[in-house]
Amino acid sequence: MGASLISLIPLTPRGGVTLLLCAGALWLVGYERLDLVVFSVAIVALAIVVFCLFCVIVSGLLIQHRLQDYEAENKQDANSIRLEAGFPNESGFRIPLMDSFPLVTLHWQVLRPDCSHTRLRLHGEGAVGKEVTEELLPRRRGKSDFVLRQFTVSDVLGLSRFSWLSRDDTPCLVLPRCNTLKRLPVLRSLAAEDGVPNQSGEAQGDRM
Repeated sequence: MGASLISLIPLTPRGGVTLLLCAGALWLVGYERLDLVVFSVAIVALAIVVFCLFCVIVSGLLIQHRLQDYEAENKQDANSIRLEAGFPNESGFRIPLMDSFPLVTLHWQVLRPDCSHTRLRLHGEGAVGKEVTEELLPRRRGKSDFVLRQFTVSDVLGLSRFSWLSRDDTPCLVLPRCNTLKRLPVLRSLAAEDGVPNQSGEAQGDRM
């Protein structure tokens, strides 16, 4: 019941405290004591909170719809996502930059595989060609049948947020940390020579 109410009114703790303080000041000081200064400030603050909440909800629904359409159009038939623990890896997931919505920001994080830190990098030039690329920094090895992402749209003041989950059925494999082992040269033998004499040379010198 509590989770459903939070999803219906997506206020952050800062937004909830601001809303309660403004409503209390408006009622106790603005109306009862007829303080016009507190009345005006409380009305403006309440209007800002409601406007941010409206922008976040509307922008979140529009961005969610755009992301679903973009993921459906650019679905790649990848066998699996291969990552290495302890290093930032590009997962191959990227979306276009959505900066046409005012006063809101979009970010996301990967919830599964577990213990993965998400980094977002901006690539491209110009307002049209920019894309946001996802980098994952897993802390330990593991295997997952799908990738679970949590997208969050929030306002610039941090008063409200709108979140939803998105599941990608691409398998993900996190390999152990190799460090410098992957850069070792492949040796043909443990010694510099293979013990076979040169057949074109003269039969002299030490016996083999």
